[in-house]
Amino acid sequence: RRMQENGVVRKMLAAVPEMTQVQAVAVVADLCKSVAPSGDTNEDMAVATWLETHTSDIDARIETERQRLTEEQIYQLVSSLPAARRGEVVRDLVGYARVAEKQAQRS
Repeated sequence: RRMQENGVVRKMLAAVPEMTQVQAVAVVADLCKSVAPSGDTNEDMAVATWLETHTSDIDARIETERQRLTEEQIYQLVSSLPAARRGEVVRDLVGYARVAEKQAQRS
C-alpha cells in the first residue's frame, strides 16, 4: 500500500511541481478514503488494489489538482497587480484564450 501511495505522490509532484509533499499526501489520502475510511492497516490490500486498478481516476485527480493550483497562481499574480492594471490584464487573457481556442479548433 505505502509503495503504491508513494508512487502516486511522486507522479503528482512530477505533474504539479507547485504542490508540496504534504499536499500530495493529503490528496492521495482523500482519493483512498472511500476504500479505507478508517486508515486501518487491514485495508492495505484494498487500497493497493484500488490504486493499481483506478489509474484513470488518479490521472483525472492529478489533472484537477494541476488546474486548481494553476488557477490559484493566476489569481495571486493578477491580485498582485495595481488595481488599474488588473482589468486590462484579464481582458488580454480573455482575448488570448479566444484566439488560442480558435487555433486549436482549426488543428
